Amino acid sequence: YEIVGVTGVQTCALPIYSQDVSGTVSDASGPLPGASVLVKGTTKGAQTDFDGKFTIKNVGSNAVLVFSYIGLKTQEVNVAGRSNVNVTLKEDSAELKEVVVIGYGSVKKKDATGAVDQLSSKSFDNVGAPNPADLLRGKVAGVQVTQSSGEPGAAASIRIRGNSSIRSGNGPLIVVDGVPLDGGDVSAGSDIGLGSSSARNPLNFINQNDIESMSILKDASSTAIYGSRGANGVVVITTKKSKSKEPQLTYSNSFTFSSLASNLELMSADQFVANGGKDNGSRSYNWEDAIMRNAFSSNHDVSFTKSTENSSTRVSIGASNTEGIVDKTGLDKYTFALNNSNDFFGGALKVDTKVNYSSLRDQAALISNNAGFIGNLIGASMYWNPTNSIYNPNGTFNVINNTYVNPVQLSDVYTDYTNTNKLLASIKSTLKINDNLNYQFLFGVETSSSSRKNQLDRSEERRVGKECRSRW
Repeated sequence: YEIVGVTGVQTCALPIYSQDVSGTVSDASGPLPGASVLVKGTTKGAQTDFDGKFTIKNVGSNAVLVFSYIGLKTQEVNVAGRSNVNVTLKEDSAELKEVVVIGYGSVKKKDATGAVDQLSSKSFDNVGAPNPADLLRGKVAGVQVTQSSGEPGAAASIRIRGNSSIRSGNGPLIVVDGVPLDGGDVSAGSDIGLGSSSARNPLNFINQNDIESMSILKDASSTAIYGSRGANGVVVITTKKSKSKEPQLTYSNSFTFSSLASNLELMSADQFVANGGKDNGSRSYNWEDAIMRNAFSSNHDVSFTKSTENSSTRVSIGASNTEGIVDKTGLDKYTFALNNSNDFFGGALKVDTKVNYSSLRDQAALISNNAGFIGNLIGASMYWNPTNSIYNPNGTFNVINNTYVNPVQLSDVYTDYTNTNKLLASIKSTLKINDNLNYQFLFGVETSSSSRKNQLDRSEERRVGKECRSRW
Protein backbone atom coordinates (compact mmCIF):
# COMPACT_ATOMS: atom_id res chain seq x y z
CA TYR A 1 0.00 0.00 0.00
CA GLU A 2 2.80 2.38 0.86
CA ILE A 3 4.61 1.50 -2.40
CA VAL A 4 1.53 2.29 -4.46
CA GLY A 5 1.06 5.60 -2.69
CA VAL A 6 4.66 6.59 -3.20
CA THR A 7 4.48 5.57 -6.83
CA GLY A 8 1.44 7.82 -7.31
CA VAL A 9 3.30 10.79 -5.85
CA GLN A 10 6.33 10.14 -8.03
CA THR A 11 4.13 9.81 -11.09
CA CYS A 12 2.74 13.34 -10.56
CA ALA A 13 6.27 14.72 -10.62
CA LEU A 14 7.58 12.71 -13.56
CA PRO A 15 8.59 14.63 -16.76
CA ILE A 16 5.95 12.70 -18.64
CA TYR A 17 3.53 15.49 -17.64
CA SER A 18 5.75 18.23 -19.13
CA GLN A 19 6.80 18.83 -22.69
CA ASP A 20 8.72 21.03 -25.07
CA VAL A 21 6.64 23.77 -26.61
CA SER A 22 7.58 25.56 -29.81
CA GLY A 23 5.81 27.90 -32.16
CA THR A 24 5.84 31.15 -34.11
CA VAL A 25 5.00 34.66 -32.98
CA SER A 26 3.75 37.10 -35.61
CA ASP A 27 2.08 40.45 -35.97
CA ALA A 28 0.02 41.87 -38.81
CA SER A 29 3.15 42.22 -40.97
CA GLY A 30 4.50 38.69 -40.48
CA PRO A 31 6.96 36.84 -38.19
CA LEU A 32 8.07 38.92 -35.21
CA PRO A 33 11.73 38.61 -34.13
CA GLY A 34 12.70 39.56 -30.59
CA ALA A 35 9.30 38.89 -29.00
CA SER A 36 9.33 37.67 -25.41
CA VAL A 37 7.72 34.34 -24.43
CA LEU A 38 7.51 33.60 -20.71
CA VAL A 39 5.94 30.79 -18.69
CA LYS A 40 3.59 32.65 -16.36
CA GLY A 41 4.62 32.51 -12.71
CA THR A 42 8.19 31.43 -13.50
CA THR A 43 11.40 32.88 -14.86
CA LYS A 44 11.51 30.33 -17.65
CA GLY A 45 11.16 31.80 -21.11
CA ALA A 46 12.69 32.53 -24.50
CA GLN A 47 12.87 35.12 -27.24
CA THR A 48 11.85 34.54 -30.83
CA ASP A 49 14.56 34.28 -33.48
CA PHE A 50 14.77 36.16 -36.78
CA ASP A 51 11.93 34.05 -38.18
CA GLY A 52 9.72 34.61 -35.14
CA LYS A 53 10.20 31.04 -33.86
CA PHE A 54 10.74 29.96 -30.25
CA THR A 55 11.20 26.79 -28.19
CA ILE A 56 10.82 26.33 -24.43
CA LYS A 57 11.71 23.01 -22.78
CA ASN A 58 9.87 21.28 -19.95
CA VAL A 59 6.65 23.24 -20.02
CA GLY A 60 3.78 21.96 -17.89
CA SER A 61 0.75 20.73 -19.79
CA ASN A 62 -1.50 23.31 -18.10
CA ALA A 63 1.03 26.13 -18.11
CA VAL A 64 0.19 29.60 -19.42
CA LEU A 65 2.53 31.31 -21.88
CA VAL A 66 2.78 35.10 -21.85
CA PHE A 67 3.67 36.70 -25.21
CA SER A 68 4.78 40.33 -25.25
CA TYR A 69 6.45 42.83 -27.52
CA ILE A 70 6.98 46.55 -27.21
CA GLY A 71 4.04 48.40 -28.71
CA LEU A 72 1.85 45.31 -29.05
CA LYS A 73 -0.79 43.96 -26.71
CA THR A 74 0.44 41.33 -24.27
CA GLN A 75 -1.34 38.01 -24.82
CA GLU A 76 -1.69 34.98 -22.55
CA VAL A 77 -2.24 31.48 -24.03
CA ASN A 78 -2.97 28.25 -22.18
CA VAL A 79 -0.75 25.42 -23.47
CA ALA A 80 -3.49 22.82 -22.82
CA GLY A 81 -1.18 19.91 -23.64
CA ARG A 82 -0.12 21.28 -27.02
CA SER A 83 3.47 21.13 -28.25
CA ASN A 84 2.99 23.80 -30.91
CA VAL A 85 1.58 27.23 -30.12
CA ASN A 86 1.34 29.95 -32.77
CA VAL A 87 0.31 33.45 -31.76
CA THR A 88 -0.43 36.69 -33.63
CA LEU A 89 -0.01 39.77 -31.47
CA LYS A 90 -2.26 42.76 -32.08
CA GLU A 91 -1.30 46.41 -32.06
CA ASP A 92 -1.91 48.24 -28.81
CA SER A 93 -4.48 50.90 -29.64
CA ALA A 94 -3.22 52.98 -26.72
CA GLU A 95 0.29 52.99 -28.13
CA LEU A 96 0.94 52.25 -31.77
CA LYS A 97 -2.44 53.26 -33.10
CA GLU A 98 -2.16 56.52 -31.23
CA VAL A 99 -2.01 59.17 -33.91
CA VAL A 100 0.90 61.56 -33.70
CA VAL A 101 0.17 64.86 -35.44
CA ILE A 102 3.18 66.29 -37.25
CA GLY A 103 3.65 69.04 -39.77
CA TYR A 104 3.05 66.92 -42.85
CA GLY A 105 -0.10 65.29 -41.48
CA SER A 106 -0.48 62.48 -39.00
CA VAL A 107 1.24 59.12 -38.62
CA LYS A 108 1.11 56.18 -36.27
CA LYS A 109 3.42 56.47 -33.34
CA LYS A 110 5.54 53.51 -34.46
CA ASP A 111 6.11 55.14 -37.86
CA ALA A 112 7.04 58.59 -36.53
CA THR A 113 10.61 59.73 -37.14
CA GLY A 114 12.42 62.58 -35.45
CA ALA A 115 12.07 63.86 -31.92
CA VAL A 116 8.31 63.95 -31.36
CA ASP A 117 6.42 63.66 -28.07
CA GLN A 118 2.68 63.61 -27.63
CA LEU A 119 0.28 64.14 -24.78
CA SER A 120 -3.22 62.77 -25.22
CA SER A 121 -6.25 64.07 -23.38
CA LYS A 122 -5.96 61.13 -20.98
CA SER A 123 -2.75 62.68 -19.66
CA PHE A 124 -4.47 65.83 -18.41
CA ASP A 125 -8.15 64.97 -17.96
CA ASN A 126 -7.78 65.38 -14.20
CA VAL A 127 -5.47 68.39 -14.35
CA GLY A 128 -6.93 71.84 -13.83
CA ALA A 129 -5.01 74.44 -15.84
CA PRO A 130 -6.06 77.96 -16.88
CA ASN A 131 -4.28 77.59 -20.23
CA PRO A 132 -2.88 74.74 -22.36
CA ALA A 133 0.73 75.74 -21.76
CA ASP A 134 0.47 74.63 -18.13
CA LEU A 135 -0.51 71.13 -19.28
CA LEU A 136 3.01 70.60 -20.62
CA ARG A 137 4.65 71.33 -17.27
CA GLY A 138 6.64 68.30 -16.12
CA LYS A 139 5.07 66.04 -18.76
CA VAL A 140 7.53 66.21 -21.69
CA ALA A 141 11.30 65.72 -21.56
CA GLY A 142 13.29 68.76 -22.62
CA VAL A 143 10.35 71.17 -22.32
CA GLN A 144 10.37 73.91 -19.67
CA VAL A 145 7.26 75.93 -18.89
CA THR A 146 7.70 79.01 -16.69
CA GLN A 147 4.86 81.24 -15.56
CA SER A 148 5.64 84.96 -15.75
CA SER A 149 3.49 85.67 -12.69
CA GLY A 150 0.73 84.19 -10.58
CA GLU A 151 -2.01 86.29 -12.16
CA PRO A 152 -4.82 84.40 -13.90
CA GLY A 153 -4.09 84.41 -17.62
CA ALA A 154 -0.48 85.52 -17.21
CA ALA A 155 1.94 84.53 -19.95
CA ALA A 156 3.86 81.28 -19.84
CA SER A 157 7.33 80.95 -21.29
CA ILE A 158 7.70 77.67 -23.23
CA ARG A 159 11.20 76.51 -24.04
CA ILE A 160 11.90 73.36 -26.06
CA ARG A 161 15.45 72.12 -25.50
CA GLY A 162 16.51 75.39 -23.92
CA ASN A 163 17.25 78.82 -25.35
CA SER A 164 18.69 78.88 -28.85
CA SER A 165 19.04 82.61 -29.41
CA ILE A 166 20.35 85.56 -27.41
CA ARG A 167 18.66 88.41 -29.27
CA SER A 168 15.75 86.72 -31.07
CA GLY A 169 12.72 85.05 -29.56
CA ASN A 170 12.99 81.57 -28.09
CA GLY A 171 9.31 80.63 -27.95
CA PRO A 172 8.03 77.76 -30.09
CA LEU A 173 5.57 78.06 -32.94
CA ILE A 174 2.03 77.19 -31.87
CA VAL A 175 -0.19 75.38 -34.39
CA VAL A 176 -3.86 74.75 -33.63
CA ASP A 177 -5.73 72.36 -35.96
CA GLY A 178 -3.18 73.00 -38.67
CA VAL A 179 -3.32 76.81 -38.42
CA PRO A 180 -0.13 78.50 -37.15
CA LEU A 181 -0.93 81.24 -34.66
CA ASP A 182 0.23 84.74 -35.47
CA GLY A 183 3.42 84.86 -33.45
CA GLY A 184 3.89 81.88 -31.17
CA ASP A 185 5.59 83.79 -28.36
CA VAL A 186 3.92 85.46 -25.39
CA SER A 187 2.13 88.75 -25.88
CA ALA A 188 3.72 91.87 -24.46
CA GLY A 189 2.47 93.66 -21.40
CA SER A 190 1.64 97.36 -21.42
CA ASP A 191 2.64 100.51 -19.55
CA ILE A 192 -0.01 102.89 -18.23
CA GLY A 193 2.48 105.34 -16.72
CA LEU A 194 3.14 103.42 -13.51
CA GLY A 195 5.32 100.69 -14.96
CA SER A 196 4.70 97.83 -17.36
CA SER A 197 2.10 95.21 -16.52
CA SER A 198 2.51 91.46 -16.88
CA ALA A 199 2.23 89.84 -20.29
CA ARG A 200 -0.76 87.73 -21.24
CA ASN A 201 -0.85 84.21 -22.62
CA PRO A 202 -2.00 83.90 -26.26
CA LEU A 203 -3.30 80.38 -25.57
CA ASN A 204 -5.90 81.52 -23.05
CA PHE A 205 -8.60 81.30 -25.72
CA ILE A 206 -8.43 77.49 -25.93
CA ASN A 207 -10.63 75.40 -23.66
CA GLN A 208 -8.63 72.58 -22.08
CA ASN A 209 -11.57 70.19 -22.42
CA ASP A 210 -11.60 70.69 -26.20
CA ILE A 211 -8.03 69.43 -26.65
CA GLU A 212 -7.59 65.91 -28.02
CA SER A 213 -3.78 65.88 -28.12
CA MET A 214 -0.68 68.05 -27.99
CA SER A 215 2.37 67.09 -30.06
CA ILE A 216 5.76 68.64 -29.39
CA LEU A 217 8.10 68.66 -32.40
CA LYS A 218 11.66 69.14 -31.25
CA ASP A 219 14.18 68.58 -34.02
CA ALA A 220 14.82 69.87 -37.56
CA SER A 221 13.34 66.77 -39.15
CA SER A 222 9.93 67.11 -37.52
CA THR A 223 9.73 70.91 -37.80
CA ALA A 224 11.04 71.21 -41.38
CA ILE A 225 7.67 72.03 -42.95
CA TYR A 226 7.43 75.22 -40.88
CA GLY A 227 10.81 76.54 -41.98
CA SER A 228 12.54 79.13 -39.82
CA ARG A 229 9.38 79.67 -37.76
CA GLY A 230 9.89 76.20 -36.29
CA ALA A 231 13.50 76.82 -35.30
CA ASN A 232 12.56 76.88 -31.60
CA GLY A 233 10.30 73.84 -31.85
CA VAL A 234 6.60 73.48 -32.61
CA VAL A 235 3.63 72.73 -30.37
CA VAL A 236 0.78 71.20 -32.39
CA ILE A 237 -2.63 71.25 -30.69
CA THR A 238 -5.45 69.09 -32.07
CA THR A 239 -9.01 69.59 -30.86
CA LYS A 240 -11.54 66.85 -30.19
CA LYS A 241 -13.99 65.42 -32.69
CA SER A 242 -16.98 63.11 -32.41
CA LYS A 243 -16.21 59.43 -31.86
CA SER A 244 -19.63 58.07 -30.93
CA LYS A 245 -22.30 57.06 -33.43
CA GLU A 246 -24.99 57.57 -30.83
CA PRO A 247 -25.87 61.15 -29.83
CA GLN A 248 -24.15 62.05 -26.56
CA LEU A 249 -24.65 65.08 -24.34
CA THR A 250 -21.93 65.55 -21.73
CA TYR A 251 -21.65 68.04 -18.88
CA SER A 252 -18.60 68.43 -16.66
CA ASN A 253 -17.58 70.90 -14.00
CA SER A 254 -14.79 71.56 -11.56
CA PHE A 255 -14.23 73.90 -8.63
CA THR A 256 -10.93 75.14 -7.25
CA PHE A 257 -9.91 77.05 -4.14
CA SER A 258 -6.65 79.02 -4.07
CA SER A 259 -4.68 80.80 -1.40
CA LEU A 260 -1.20 82.16 -0.84
CA ALA A 261 1.17 79.19 -1.00
CA SER A 262 3.62 80.39 1.63
CA ASN A 263 3.58 83.31 3.99
CA LEU A 264 6.22 86.01 3.66
CA GLU A 265 6.55 87.03 7.26
CA LEU A 266 7.13 90.72 7.82
CA MET A 267 7.57 92.43 11.15
CA SER A 268 4.44 92.91 13.19
CA ALA A 269 3.56 96.35 14.51
CA ASP A 270 5.15 95.58 17.89
CA GLN A 271 8.31 94.19 16.29
CA PHE A 272 8.49 97.22 14.01
CA VAL A 273 8.36 99.58 16.99
CA ALA A 274 10.83 97.47 18.98
CA ASN A 275 13.34 97.83 16.13
CA GLY A 276 13.14 101.61 16.10
CA GLY A 277 10.18 102.18 13.82
CA LYS A 278 7.81 105.09 14.31
CA ASP A 279 4.75 104.13 16.35
CA ASN A 280 1.55 105.68 15.00
CA GLY A 281 -0.70 103.74 17.34
CA SER A 282 -2.47 101.17 15.16
CA ARG A 283 -1.99 97.41 15.59
CA SER A 284 -4.54 96.07 13.11
CA TYR A 285 -2.58 96.08 9.84
CA ASN A 286 -1.57 92.87 8.04
CA TRP A 287 -0.17 93.25 4.54
CA GLU A 288 -1.69 89.98 3.27
CA ASP A 289 -5.18 90.77 4.56
CA ALA A 290 -4.95 94.23 3.04
CA ILE A 291 -4.69 93.13 -0.61
CA MET A 292 -5.18 89.36 -0.77
CA ARG A 293 -8.04 86.88 -0.52
CA ASN A 294 -8.90 83.21 -0.75
CA ALA A 295 -9.82 82.74 -4.40
CA PHE A 296 -12.53 80.55 -5.89
CA SER A 297 -12.63 79.27 -9.46
CA SER A 298 -15.21 77.29 -11.40
CA ASN A 299 -15.32 75.59 -14.81
CA HIS A 300 -18.39 74.36 -16.68
CA ASP A 301 -18.39 72.52 -20.01
CA VAL A 302 -21.21 71.14 -22.14
CA SER A 303 -20.57 69.12 -25.30
CA PHE A 304 -22.76 67.33 -27.85
CA THR A 305 -21.45 64.69 -30.24
CA LYS A 306 -23.06 62.69 -33.01
CA SER A 307 -21.71 60.63 -35.88
CA THR A 308 -23.12 58.84 -38.90
CA GLU A 309 -21.50 56.71 -41.57
CA ASN A 310 -20.43 59.76 -43.58
CA SER A 311 -20.29 62.60 -41.07
CA SER A 312 -19.42 63.50 -37.51
CA THR A 313 -20.16 66.59 -35.44
CA ARG A 314 -18.99 67.85 -32.07
CA VAL A 315 -20.19 71.08 -30.48
CA SER A 316 -19.00 72.33 -27.11
CA ILE A 317 -19.59 75.38 -24.93
CA GLY A 318 -17.42 76.27 -21.96
CA ALA A 319 -17.52 78.88 -19.23
CA SER A 320 -14.88 79.45 -16.58
CA ASN A 321 -14.31 82.00 -13.86
CA THR A 322 -10.86 82.18 -12.28
CA GLU A 323 -10.23 84.49 -9.36
CA GLY A 324 -6.76 85.66 -8.46
CA ILE A 325 -5.54 85.67 -4.87
CA VAL A 326 -4.91 89.42 -5.17
CA ASP A 327 -8.05 91.53 -4.86
CA LYS A 328 -9.64 92.68 -8.13
CA THR A 329 -7.82 90.17 -10.33
CA GLY A 330 -9.34 87.36 -12.34
CA LEU A 331 -10.15 85.89 -15.74
CA ASP A 332 -13.58 85.08 -17.14
CA LYS A 333 -13.54 82.89 -20.24
CA TYR A 334 -16.37 81.77 -22.51
CA THR A 335 -15.62 79.40 -25.39
CA PHE A 336 -17.43 77.80 -28.32
CA ALA A 337 -16.01 75.00 -30.47
CA LEU A 338 -17.38 73.24 -33.55
CA ASN A 339 -15.77 70.27 -35.27
CA ASN A 340 -17.61 68.89 -38.30
CA SER A 341 -16.40 66.28 -40.78
CA ASN A 342 -18.15 65.01 -43.92
CA ASP A 343 -17.26 62.35 -46.48
CA PHE A 344 -18.40 62.71 -50.10
CA PHE A 345 -18.34 60.42 -53.14
CA GLY A 346 -17.84 57.26 -51.15
CA GLY A 347 -14.96 58.65 -49.12
CA ALA A 348 -13.05 60.10 -52.08
CA LEU A 349 -13.44 63.61 -50.70
CA LYS A 350 -13.39 64.57 -47.03
CA VAL A 351 -14.15 68.07 -45.75
CA ASP A 352 -13.34 69.10 -42.17
CA THR A 353 -14.63 72.33 -40.66
CA LYS A 354 -13.34 73.59 -37.32
CA VAL A 355 -14.31 76.73 -35.46
CA ASN A 356 -12.99 77.99 -32.12
CA TYR A 357 -14.36 81.21 -30.67
CA SER A 358 -13.63 82.69 -27.27
CA SER A 359 -14.51 85.76 -25.28
CA LEU A 360 -12.16 86.74 -22.46
CA ARG A 361 -12.60 89.34 -19.74
CA ASP A 362 -9.38 89.91 -17.84
CA GLN A 363 -9.30 91.97 -14.65
CA ALA A 364 -5.89 93.12 -13.43
CA ALA A 365 -4.59 94.91 -10.38
CA LEU A 366 -1.89 97.55 -10.38
CA ILE A 367 1.03 95.14 -10.26
CA SER A 368 3.88 96.41 -12.41
CA ASN A 369 7.29 95.01 -13.16
CA ASN A 370 9.53 98.07 -12.97
CA ALA A 371 7.91 100.96 -11.08
CA GLY A 372 8.93 100.31 -7.50
CA PHE A 373 6.46 100.33 -4.63
CA ILE A 374 4.53 103.38 -5.87
CA GLY A 375 3.18 101.63 -8.94
CA ASN A 376 3.05 98.17 -7.45
CA LEU A 377 0.26 97.08 -5.14
CA ILE A 378 2.28 94.31 -3.51
CA GLY A 379 5.29 96.58 -2.97
CA ALA A 380 3.10 99.29 -1.47
CA SER A 381 1.47 96.86 0.96
CA MET A 382 4.84 95.61 2.20
CA TYR A 383 6.25 99.13 2.51
CA TRP A 384 3.33 100.41 4.59
CA ASN A 385 4.10 101.18 8.24
CA PRO A 386 2.24 98.45 10.20
CA THR A 387 1.38 100.98 12.92
CA ASN A 388 -0.52 103.15 10.42
CA SER A 389 -4.24 102.67 10.14
CA ILE A 390 -5.80 102.12 6.73
CA TYR A 391 -8.84 104.30 7.40
CA ASN A 392 -9.36 107.58 9.23
CA PRO A 393 -11.99 107.74 12.01
CA ASN A 394 -14.48 109.24 9.54
CA GLY A 395 -14.11 106.27 7.17
CA THR A 396 -11.94 107.95 4.54
CA PHE A 397 -8.59 106.54 3.48
CA ASN A 398 -5.58 107.48 5.54
CA VAL A 399 -3.35 109.48 3.15
CA ILE A 400 0.19 110.13 4.40
CA ASN A 401 1.89 112.04 1.55
CA ASN A 402 2.53 111.99 -2.19
CA THR A 403 5.13 109.23 -2.14
CA TYR A 404 3.75 107.04 0.63
CA VAL A 405 0.75 105.21 -0.84
CA ASN A 406 -2.01 103.56 1.14
CA PRO A 407 -2.13 100.04 -0.40
CA VAL A 408 -5.85 99.49 0.14
CA GLN A 409 -6.62 102.85 -1.40
CA LEU A 410 -4.34 102.04 -4.36
CA SER A 411 -6.30 98.85 -4.95
CA ASP A 412 -9.64 100.56 -4.54
CA VAL A 413 -9.07 103.45 -6.95
CA TYR A 414 -7.56 101.41 -9.78
CA THR A 415 -9.73 99.58 -12.32
CA ASP A 416 -8.35 97.58 -15.25
CA TYR A 417 -10.37 95.39 -17.63
CA THR A 418 -9.31 93.84 -20.92
CA ASN A 419 -11.95 92.34 -23.21
CA THR A 420 -10.68 90.04 -25.94
CA ASN A 421 -12.63 88.23 -28.66
CA LYS A 422 -10.78 85.66 -30.74
CA LEU A 423 -11.83 83.48 -33.68
CA LEU A 424 -9.79 80.63 -35.10
CA ALA A 425 -11.43 78.73 -37.96
CA SER A 426 -10.28 76.39 -40.69
CA ILE A 427 -11.62 74.33 -43.58
CA LYS A 428 -9.61 71.36 -44.76
CA SER A 429 -10.42 69.25 -47.81
CA THR A 430 -8.70 65.95 -48.50
CA LEU A 431 -8.98 64.39 -51.96
CA LYS A 432 -8.02 60.73 -52.22
CA ILE A 433 -6.24 60.28 -55.54
CA ASN A 434 -5.23 56.65 -54.91
CA ASP A 435 -4.39 54.42 -51.96
CA ASN A 436 -0.96 55.99 -51.58
CA LEU A 437 -1.57 59.61 -52.57
CA ASN A 438 -3.85 62.29 -51.12
CA TYR A 439 -4.21 65.95 -52.01
CA GLN A 440 -4.93 68.21 -49.05
CA PHE A 441 -5.96 71.87 -49.01
CA LEU A 442 -6.23 73.88 -45.79
CA PHE A 443 -7.62 77.39 -45.41
CA GLY A 444 -7.39 78.97 -41.97
CA VAL A 445 -8.40 82.27 -40.41
CA GLU A 446 -7.21 83.79 -37.16
CA THR A 447 -8.64 87.09 -36.04
CA SER A 448 -8.92 88.82 -32.70
CA SER A 449 -10.00 92.13 -31.25
CA SER A 450 -9.06 93.45 -27.85
CA SER A 451 -9.87 96.57 -25.88
CA ARG A 452 -8.38 97.58 -22.57
CA LYS A 453 -10.10 99.98 -20.20
CA ASN A 454 -8.22 101.20 -17.16
CA GLN A 455 -8.77 104.04 -14.77
CA LEU A 456 -6.78 105.54 -11.96
CA ASP A 457 -8.61 108.14 -9.89
CA ARG A 458 -7.20 111.58 -10.62
CA SER A 459 -6.85 112.46 -6.97
CA GLU A 460 -4.77 109.34 -6.50
CA GLU A 461 -2.60 110.31 -9.47
CA ARG A 462 -1.74 113.61 -7.79
CA ARG A 463 -0.87 111.86 -4.58
CA VAL A 464 1.54 109.42 -6.19
CA GLY A 465 3.09 112.29 -8.14
CA LYS A 466 2.82 110.70 -11.59
CA GLU A 467 1.87 112.47 -14.79
CA CYS A 468 -0.36 109.71 -16.16
CA ARG A 469 -3.71 110.19 -17.82
CA SER A 470 -6.89 108.39 -16.88
CA ARG A 471 -8.45 106.82 -19.92
CA TRP A 472 -11.42 104.68 -20.77
